Amino acid sequence: MRTIFQNVWVVTVNEKGDVLRNATVVVEGERIAYVGTQPQQPQHGDRVIDGKGKKMLMPGLVNGHTHLPMVLFRSSSDDLPLQTWLDTRIFPMEAKLTPETVQRGAELALTELVRNGVTTINDMYTQNRALLPALEKVPLRATLSMGMFSLFGNEDAQFAENIAFYNECNGALDGLVRVGLGPHAEYTNAESFLRRCAETAARLDCPIHIHCSETKLEHEGCKQRHEGLTPVQLMHKCGFFGKDVLTTLAHCVWLEDEDIDILAGTRAAVLLRNRKARHGATADRRR
Repeated sequence: MRTIFQNVWVVTVNEKGDVLRNATVVVEGERIAYVGTQPQQPQHGDRVIDGKGKKMLMPGLVNGHTHLPMVLFRSSSDDLPLQTWLDTRIFPMEAKLTPETVQRGAELALTELVRNGVTTINDMYTQNRALLPALEKVPLRATLSMGMFSLFGNEDAQFAENIAFYNECNGALDGLVRVGLGPHAEYTNAESFLRRCAETAARLDCPIHIHCSETKLEHEGCKQRHEGLTPVQLMHKCGFFGKDVLTTLAHCVWLEDEDIDILAGTRAAVLLRNRKARHGATADRRR
């Protein structure tokens, strides 16, 4: 069966940025078969959606950095500095989450994402198995990386759990789910553990999802802990940007010029960088 969208504005997102008015899009099965301004004659059994005067059609949005169940903590002490917020509010509340509350929070977050046009997410969280029932109800394409904190103890158990989740769930929901590794950040993981993650990601051909230079405290603290290396430079040393590893770095607010030069020659993707950078010239380079 075909689905025909008629009389829609189509945001093509092609190289020219074309927007087609009163256009037609034909979908056959899971593939887009036609995009253009020529009307298409419906056939018996076709589903026709007329968007005249009210519909715009565009590719689905991608949310590159999510923590789905944290929607339950919305507006919880928003006036605190990040590290205080994490240490005194979020981490204690997360310790009380159950698989059921993780699932319910994920269902709410996914519903909100879908309502806003998001079709793909890159999530990092713990208790990841509880995310799958939520994705069954609200099926988005998802990369799920289990957050790991080697400096909190139980390093081997956390790593084994992430690998087990990969083995069980990579490719789940008819291929919608991809599983990666989720070392939380430099300041919550030992250098040896970061190296272990990079080596395993290359072996399994799975992505890495990590927080990077989110605050000045984190960025400068890394330099103190690792003989002047920034988080990006430490990750580079540990093998996060090898040709066989795809790493997504969340935030990257405090990158230095050398960090940008390193990332420019890699497959790494920077997520959610604040473009209102401290240095105007640097801000231009980072766009």
